[in-house]
Amino acid sequence: MKQIRTPALSVADVARAADAAGMSYGKYVQQIEKGRSQASGTAAKPDTVAKPGNTVIKPGDADTPERRARKQPPAPPEVRAAAVRAVLEGECSVREAAKRTGYPRASVYWWLRVAQGGRSRGADATHKYVKASPEAKAEAVRTVMAGELTVKEAAAAIGVCTNTVYLWLKKEKQRKEGR
Repeated sequence: MKQIRTPALSVADVARAADAAGMSYGKYVQQIEKGRSQASGTAAKPDTVAKPGNTVIKPGDADTPERRARKQPPAPPEVRAAAVRAVLEGECSVREAAKRTGYPRASVYWWLRVAQGGRSRGADATHKYVKASPEAKAEAVRTVMAGELTVKEAAAAIGVCTNTVYLWLKKEKQRKEGR
């Protein structure tokens, strides 16, 4: 089916058209997103639709009641635990655990990652958010600059990621240069 592309619509344009059609703004935006069937069998879809608050959305991106209703609620902890236990014990595959729970495979993989000590939020599991003491920082910088340890070894000894140690080294070099 051939698509006819129309230019982006402003909030005011959409509001006027909704009033003229005798519809609420939200219902009219939904109608635009679904595309209007025309007698020729083509659907007209705008490139973008403006929402109040100057937020421009693309068709299909609207926060509609129907879209919110499709969103699955979070899995209860007992469902997560059962799925993780079944996969780790070899009782079933991730795909099978996803089918049993009714949640996507990506969710099951996430639950596994969290259960195995990965980060539940934020950066990936390789980044550790550890607050190192000033003495530990100074010792790490001193040993790396003296060549006694590599950056990787110093980071592992303190429990921080290597990027953190590199940042400390950079700051120490800048401090010595008088910046």
